[in-house]
Amino acid sequence: MASPEELRQLGTRRALVTMADQCWFVERARAYSEGIKKCGSEEELELYETKGEAPVFFLPKHDNEKAVKELALVAEFVRRC
Repeated sequence: MASPEELRQLGTRRALVTMADQCWFVERARAYSEGIKKCGSEEELELYETKGEAPVFFLPKHDNEKAVKELALVAEFVRRC
């Protein structure tokens, strides 16, 4: 995991971390989010977790209600950046 100093060097104002709770690296995504919070930056952090889904579930299930919601969230995040 990156140190707070390394995370500060990202130089971003906003970060979005998305995960599916059945993903094998879900704990790593949570730890990454916590690391961003602890680095003391002015970054806006959004954390989004989809319950009951495996990693990249939105690719084969693109018309699934959860996939539509997550992809809309990502699109809105990108628009704001």
